[in-house]
Amino acid sequence: MTMRIPAIRAAIRAPRSRTPELFLDVRHLRGAGALGTVVADVSFRLQAGEMQLIAGRNGAGKSTLLRLLAGLLPAGGGEARLNGRPLALASTRRELGYLPQQAGDLRLFPATVEEVLNASQTRGAAQRDEPDWADALGLKPLRRRPAARLSGGELQRLRIARLLVSGRPLLFLDEPESSLDSFFVGRLREVLAEARRRGRMIVMITHEPALWEGPGVRRALLEQGRLVEG
Repeated sequence: MTMRIPAIRAAIRAPRSRTPELFLDVRHLRGAGALGTVVADVSFRLQAGEMQLIAGRNGAGKSTLLRLLAGLLPAGGGEARLNGRPLALASTRRELGYLPQQAGDLRLFPATVEEVLNASQTRGAAQRDEPDWADALGLKPLRRRPAARLSGGELQRLRIARLLVSGRPLLFLDEPESSLDSFFVGRLREVLAEARRRGRMIVMITHEPALWEGPGVRRALLEQGRLVEG
């Protein structure tokens, strides 16, 4: 049986309500990863609705940078602030969502796709006029399937949908297009563009920065621990 995926505008049909105006300010952030990858001096600033793309060679420290921003690694200097509040604070970290490269133990979670999404949705997000992100990512026909039985691409879409339904305004995404076929890479582009139109900020690692060009998208390379615009 062929799975029917709704057109993006049919899935994203909720009135457009923006998150409160936000800004992310990263200044001279430094730190090191477990494998010795070093972030030497990273600074950038984002406003609501913008996306910062980060590309670079393997081992350049891209994932280490994202983990530093998400508070999963201790910073060796510098700071990152969301609306003036340090991201290192637990109360501020509740405003961010993080998608690591590895799926972690989601397949071990004894729940269906629908149960995973329901558990991820915050009360505030449920009360807002939010699109049906799961439907837009083709998960509606899979809603009763156990997460343990998802393919790699289906699992990746579920991981992304979890972040979107959480309502968190700042998203850190580590190669979200990995494991997705060309159709769902295109759909992901539309979904993230809609999320940004609603005021979310996204910092994303990618090996395909040309796929994500558009208004409000900034591109940079991580070289020798520093961001180089381009």
